[in-house]
Amino acid sequence: CKILHRDLKPENIIFESKGRIDSGLKIVDYGLATYQHEPTIIFTKCGTPGFVAPEIITYDEKSGEFYDLAADMFSIGVIFHILLIKEAAFPGKSRNTILNKNKECKLDFKSKKYECVASDGIDLLTRLLEKDVKKRITAKEALEHPFLTKDKPVYKFKKFFKEDE
Repeated sequence: CKILHRDLKPENIIFESKGRIDSGLKIVDYGLATYQHEPTIIFTKCGTPGFVAPEIITYDEKSGEFYDLAADMFSIGVIFHILLIKEAAFPGKSRNTILNKNKECKLDFKSKKYECVASDGIDLLTRLLEKDVKKRITAKEALEHPFLTKDKPVYKFKKFFKEDE
């Protein structure tokens, strides 16, 4: 079963054991979550400004085309941005300003603040924050990205994916 969390943000990621950073991570707060192919969705536009994917903001119920797991990958990209740059990807003083920046999804990866990030880190960030859903990287592709695999074992993550995904 494929679950869309729809509100991934640092506050919704916790350590499995209090005070133990080696205990693993858990995603919490599934209040806005839904199954990918759920026929009835109570909240179609949801998520936290600054973390929400553009396709959720612009979702049109009349289109009949529902967003998918790629929306959560965008949110993971925003979290990754915070971890790499130590600042929000889409800052603003008002909710509308932040949501408009989310929707536009324009980042200048050539600006000075990105100089400290390795090129494969920028590539992964770019692919996670891709505005075009069809071009956005999947979870499996992200885990196999050179930024996460180069000189690092990924065998721990592979058990979460079936061969056909």
